[in-house]
Amino acid sequence: MIHIDNLSELLALIVLNGDSGTFHPQNADYVCTSDLVSMIGAVHGNRVRRLGLFNGVIGKLVDRNVMMNKLFGDFAYAKELSAYPQDYHVRDFFDSVVATERK
Repeated sequence: MIHIDNLSELLALIVLNGDSGTFHPQNADYVCTSDLVSMIGAVHGNRVRRLGLFNGVIGKLVDRNVMMNKLFGDFAYAKELSAYPQDYHVRDFFDSVVATERK
């Protein structure tokens, strides 16, 4: 996941530095979907309740089923792939959610 401001900053740095190649930008921190949903709710003044009722069942299905793994599995680039000589992270997770949701 990457906020548009972070992506824009990286693109500007790439152009200014004359770099080329393959880049894998992402926010500085990994984001858990349930944390994202809770943060969006908080920005809007709502409380999000998390139910752990199905966690055990989902956990067992993720290991056995490709579709469940795609829905609930952990897919993320390794942090090392996102490295760039200059820091392009102008917004952290909290600021990204606030900037996106308050518009």
